[in-house]
Amino acid sequence: IKDAYYDTRTIMEPAGALGMAGAAKYIREKNISAWNIAVICSGANMDFNQLRYISDRAESTEKMVSIRIPEHPGAFKQLYYDLAYCNVKNTPRSITEFSYRFSDDEHAFIVLSFGVSDTEDANTVLKLLRIKGYSIDDLGDNEMAKLHGRYLGGGRASLDNEILYRFEFPERP
Repeated sequence: IKDAYYDTRTIMEPAGALGMAGAAKYIREKNISAWNIAVICSGANMDFNQLRYISDRAESTEKMVSIRIPEHPGAFKQLYYDLAYCNVKNTPRSITEFSYRFSDDEHAFIVLSFGVSDTEDANTVLKLLRIKGYSIDDLGDNEMAKLHGRYLGGGRASLDNEILYRFEFPERP
C-alpha cells in the first residue's frame, strides 16, 4: 500500500495491494529488470480508520510513547523543548499526536507521538529523555495502545465535573 502510494499517489485496499506485493517479491527474487509486468489491483474497501491502522504499522517516522511529567504549569513546555531538540542538528522535532487527561495533583500521564528519522534516532531520543528523568513507556509495538490506549491518556480522572474538549485541525484551511 505504501509503495503504491509513493509510486502512483493512489491508496489501495490491502487485498488490492496483495498482487502488487507479490509481483515486487517475484521481481526481487528472480532479479528481473527488463520486463514489463502488469498487476490488477482491485477493490476500494478503504476508509480513513483502516488507513490510519495501516499507516501506524507501515511508517517508522513516528514514535508513540506514554510519558509521566509533573502536574504543574510549564511542565509540558519543558517536555516539548527536551523532546524537540534531542537531535544532532538542533532542529525542532514535531509532536504529531498528544493525549492528556487530568489524573492527580502530582503527575500528568500523557500519550504522545513524535517524529523520528529512523529506529536509531527514536532510541537516542528515549535514552536522552530518560537521562533527563522522564518515566517513559515505549508504545511503538503495543497494538492495544495504538488501537485504544491513545484515547485514554491519563487514565481515570478523579474530578467531579470533568469537561472534555476535542480539537480537530483540518488538513487544509
